Amino acid sequence: VLHMLRQELGDRLFWAGLRQYYEKFRDRNALSSDFQSVMEQVSGRSLGEFFRQWLEGGGAPSLDLPDADLEAFLLLLRWLYTGGVNVPPAQAVAVAELADRLLLPELCAEACSAALSAVDAGSLVGLLLWADAAVARGAAAFGPLLRELKAWYLAHDNEVADEGLEQLMVGAPRLMVELHRARGGTGGVKRRRV
Repeated sequence: VLHMLRQELGDRLFWAGLRQYYEKFRDRNALSSDFQSVMEQVSGRSLGEFFRQWLEGGGAPSLDLPDADLEAFLLLLRWLYTGGVNVPPAQAVAVAELADRLLLPELCAEACSAALSAVDAGSLVGLLLWADAAVARGAAAFGPLLRELKAWYLAHDNEVADEGLEQLMVGAPRLMVELHRARGGTGGVKRRRV
């Protein structure tokens, strides 16, 4: 239930709520209604229906993933049942997204590693845009991948095609400025020709 609440609120609000709950009730007894109250206060949302459904109601949670990539889901199931799976780089993004949604950080990390292992000048911009958007929406699991992709860019920026740079400037201007400054750039963008 806590993992579902984390998914509902996002990492930042969930962990802020847990910290506040711990501080408030550290050396005292607490009820689930106390926990609900703190989480509602931190999130600014009414969570009564959520808590009624999962704490007071019976039955098991239902999982509905109509937009999930079938191949990614099959790899996820294989990972769940066997404890390991070889994530092909072509499926890495879909597996990482699904693993993050289902709160499977180990599989998410494996998929991110698979994506990073196959990065090249042609795939870099798409991966940067994807990881940056994931981190911006609060998916902290993609932070390490984003840092590695930024480092790859800084080491190989002269290999990235102009079209890729334009895509990066349009899709994530803040990220492009960050990368430009990390390269030591101060003025206009200057490119070395290969």
